[in-house]
Amino acid sequence: MSDIIKSATPVERSFEGMRNGLFDVWDAVRSGSIDPKQVDGIAKISAQLCKSVDVELKVRKLAQQAPSSVHEEEKHATFKLVSRKG
Repeated sequence: MSDIIKSATPVERSFEGMRNGLFDVWDAVRSGSIDPKQVDGIAKISAQLCKSVDVELKVRKLAQQAPSSVHEEEKHATFKLVSRKG
């Protein structure tokens, strides 16, 4: 396991935090201090995070376009990632 993975501090849960974390990975790739398999795993996780944000933005846009009869809590619904066991 690379030093970047072992010593990584938690990434801020924002676009900026994710971007900074990915730049840290990119620096590790360039220096050769991270295994390509780890980079592949990080890339897959990052892609899933981006997809989940895309879905949430689409839901919010649809909720804003919903008729006024939609309950307020439904209009501002957000989705959270849940881990699946199995």
